[in-house]
Amino acid sequence: MSSPRPVNPAGPGRHERAGRRRLAALLGACLTVAICRPWACRAADAHALPDDPTAIVIILDSEGGFRAPPGGDKDDVALCIKADGTASIRSRTPPERKTWRMKPEELQDLLRFLLDEQKFFALKPAVGQAQPGIADAGGWMIRIEADGKTHTVRGPMAARGPANDARKRFERCLRRLQGTMTVVDLGGTDRANRFLEAANAVFAKEWPREPPLTLADMGLGSVLASGAVIVPFSRGTKMLNANAGGLEGPIECVVVNR
Repeated sequence: MSSPRPVNPAGPGRHERAGRRRLAALLGACLTVAICRPWACRAADAHALPDDPTAIVIILDSEGGFRAPPGGDKDDVALCIKADGTASIRSRTPPERKTWRMKPEELQDLLRFLLDEQKFFALKPAVGQAQPGIADAGGWMIRIEADGKTHTVRGPMAARGPANDARKRFERCLRRLQGTMTVVDLGGTDRANRFLEAANAVFAKEWPREPPLTLADMGLGSVLASGAVIVPFSRGTKMLNANAGGLEGPIECVVVNR
């Protein structure tokens, strides 16, 4: 049995003190990142966000039609998401905005859908052409800043002709962001999940072979004059129908008041 290591009465030596200083510096740097910049804590596949937590990462807004131009006022856009996860939408009592704080993983999940799955950065600045003869034709604008890049894409609300791959990807991005607007309007994921649970109760009976709906399938909700809240869910997929032999189209489910 080995004898215990003698304690140096003079304290730690020069090399040991240097090692402790390096360890302290490393731990201090890690703590600074974890405490001061939680939005910047990244997984291996996470997208890089601006250093400023108040920097705008995602903007969704409508343009043209009967709506006046926003004039560059970021506080007036339909949806604004910042680097720290703060998402805000126009409220029904302007100029106030309704806000909800996304978790870092929720923001990264949204960015993965937009940038990795739909390849938003590869889209051209203009997607699709508006239907002719519509005087008040408006459009949608999406702008994303991440990974050291900033890219803006515009598409019409009423597009002409069949949708090509680029327009389908833009419309998927649009729908996902509109669903995020609905989550903000509902006050966060707790209430949104109650709508989702009700939608899946119906969905499982109608399409038992389809995987359950998720919040990513949520569309743009609305509030009626009566105060009723309507939240649509939709999944673009091929519906297997024994009688029709197969039908291309979205699977839809609408939930009122939850």
